[in-house]
Amino acid sequence: MTDKFIPFNPETAKNGDIVYGKLTGHKYLYVGEHPAFPDRVVTYKASERRLGFELPENLEVKAPKKTVWVNVYKSPYGDGFLSHVYDTEYGAKSNVIQCQSMKYIGTYPLEIDDVA
Repeated sequence: MTDKFIPFNPETAKNGDIVYGKLTGHKYLYVGEHPAFPDRVVTYKASERRLGFELPENLEVKAPKKTVWVNVYKSPYGDGFLSHVYDTEYGAKSNVIQCQSMKYIGTYPLEIDDVA
């Protein structure tokens, strides 16, 4: 699974955040606002051990992830499976459906992007 990227937002960024160049794909550390040019931000490229500056619109960050929990059941209709998704492990395990027609297979974590 490939990572999803979202636009960089300098208003919510923190010193040390990892950012990526949209055009170059280079990985940088966000340092902060540029003291002389308010429309730019200072970045640090560790592989070259140098500071640089970028326009915020040319940067992106990896989308945040979250874990959801999935209850999986053997379908009573053929060879398929059924599932129910929950926000917490406790929620998933406390809502396991026990019935004759569906066989409970297990509860599994699933990491997904936390963006729309």
